[in-house]
Amino acid sequence: MMTLKATRGPATKIWQRLIQPPIRCLNRVFFEPEELHRAEIDGPDVNKLHRVVLKSSDKRAIHIREILKINGAELKKEFRVGVVGGNMGHARLSLPEFGNHFEDEIEHRNESQDLVLDLDIQEPVQSSLEHPSSISLLLAAPRPKRMRHLLSILAQLGVREVAVTNACRVEKAFLNGGILTRSSAIRELLLEGLSQQAYDTDLPEISICSRLKPFVEDELGPHCDRFSHKLLLHPPFDESVESLATLKLENNCEARDVLLAIGPEGGWVDFELKLFQEAGFKCVHMGPRILRTDVAVVAAISLVRAALSR
Repeated sequence: MMTLKATRGPATKIWQRLIQPPIRCLNRVFFEPEELHRAEIDGPDVNKLHRVVLKSSDKRAIHIREILKINGAELKKEFRVGVVGGNMGHARLSLPEFGNHFEDEIEHRNESQDLVLDLDIQEPVQSSLEHPSSISLLLAAPRPKRMRHLLSILAQLGVREVAVTNACRVEKAFLNGGILTRSSAIRELLLEGLSQQAYDTDLPEISICSRLKPFVEDELGPHCDRFSHKLLLHPPFDESVESLATLKLENNCEARDVLLAIGPEGGWVDFELKLFQEAGFKCVHMGPRILRTDVAVVAAISLVRAALSR
């Protein structure tokens, strides 16, 4: 009888890489405001540098070592950073505990040790949007797996607010289970998307609305002046519904915020269509095809940006 013996050769290393979760490339490494501490150093940069200590197991520390390839030999190499809701800038490795000899000592540090970073975050944020208008979403809750994938996309697209709501064709489990019940997991996925797009520091605000009718009537009715345009996305049901691809949105007013309501993959039912129309929403479509929610969101936001620029 043949016995298989465990080996630790090249094949084993390849297998280990396959079963480990991938480390995604980040265009900008983000930090929470409470992680920052004023750097206690001397010199002309004393008033603008902040210090952050990352645990060796932190995903950002792993990214800096393994993806950016910043180690002891590259102390002066800078990489892009940002503070959530704050400024952007650059950072580099620092080891203040070693004094003037830390360049020699850092070579003896291994991957199990923490990273100490000096951050220069004086760069003001410039919006990643080509147009000063902002886009918010009213989104019928998709399947939990689809919602998890969508959170990162929403941050990359620069969406300001997202209200995830119930609908007649949405299962209750979509809204009351999965990723939407874990605020820390939501924030982590939003930060992942924000880190990948690199031009903004504001996270989308995610809210859960379990009852569609009172939310639309009380918060989004005709009395609501938060949005200059309220659009309802739905497959065309008659010739009067305008295509989002040819829509032109007036942009001569001060408030150019757009609210886009995207329903479930089966579309809104007649009751919901009437509810939105009474609240002042304009019905638009993107053709007869039924799109998955994540595809519809990307396509619709792109078309709205194009409509604002016409």
